[in-house]
Amino acid sequence: MLSKQVNLGAASGRSGQHGRRSFGLSSGRIRNHSRNSKESAPASHQRRERDMFETMNRAIEHNGLRPVVDRMFPFERAVEALQYLAEGSYFGKICIKF
Repeated sequence: MLSKQVNLGAASGRSGQHGRRSFGLSSGRIRNHSRNSKESAPASHQRRERDMFETMNRAIEHNGLRPVVDRMFPFERAVEALQYLAEGSYFGKICIKF
């Protein structure tokens, strides 16, 4: 059985210095930060981004990097997960499991 989850948190920065925008939260809603690069970037830029993405993924796999998970919440407790995120006292990813 496949498990789905959403990770709440910023990709970089120091703990306690992230605003709501850093996490993609707007009025309590989760926003998708990804953009459709096919519509908004020239082909050469898309290739460069893809190459950098693949290089990063190879480095992650080669070095055995794994994300640090602070807490995992079931979907039924998503509101609690967002409240925990807003407190700013976490270290690592906050995940909501579907």
